[in-house]
Amino acid sequence: RAASWQARTLRDEPFGPEPLHLDLAGLGDVAIGLAYGRSERYPNSVVAERVRALSLALTAALPELGDDDRALRVDLSGRQSFRLGKHRVLALRGRLGHGLIVPRGQRPYRVVGIGPTDVSALLAGPGGGDFGAVRGLLDAQRDGRKLAGRSLGWGSAELHWPLLDLGRGFDTLPLWLGRLWAVVFVDAAGVLAGDEARLRAVTTTSGVAGSAGVELRLGVDTGYLPLGTLRLGAAAIHGGAEGFASWIRLGY
Repeated sequence: RAASWQARTLRDEPFGPEPLHLDLAGLGDVAIGLAYGRSERYPNSVVAERVRALSLALTAALPELGDDDRALRVDLSGRQSFRLGKHRVLALRGRLGHGLIVPRGQRPYRVVGIGPTDVSALLAGPGGGDFGAVRGLLDAQRDGRKLAGRSLGWGSAELHWPLLDLGRGFDTLPLWLGRLWAVVFVDAAGVLAGDEARLRAVTTTSGVAGSAGVELRLGVDTGYLPLGTLRLGAAAIHGGAEGFASWIRLGY
């Protein structure tokens, strides 16, 4: 059961216009979101250039029975990109979230990662992109406890560097290879769990996690559907069970 009212003027990728829409299905949860964004992309761009975007979301849970499950949280997200020379782009992204009212025993935020994906799961990449995630992180923890809590901060910096425009197909095969480029990135996230994290019975705690690495990206399409971007990456990890990760992934 949820009632959601969202006023949005852009999508997550690539920040295109999206009309106002109203969805009603009961009177349980109410979500109000406002967003503004603009971007510039050119025929030879590997990603959108000169991006500016800001969104604010307020989510409230209003249960019909009892007050113990009431919840209220606010989230602020933003993106800013700078063009550095010929189609080289520095992209900055960030997110802040805080639970104003949190149900007892719940943690509205947690540090999430996108762990390594083997070749057999190549097509199971994250369709929603990597916004809000720490790339390469498989299990965010500190002293054996999961990183989750009442408040969240996340940030990411990426330098996109074009390498080669392949622009070719393979005779009768419905496959097209587009542009090849490199990405140097840093992701970081942290949560505040509150005083309850001091209790031994609580399995979550405050903490930070991050990763720094590189990705090699290639645009791939077929004659039937857009496949997105093939990514080969590796990163050093902080705040997880592993210290290094590499991956191959297909997604957006």
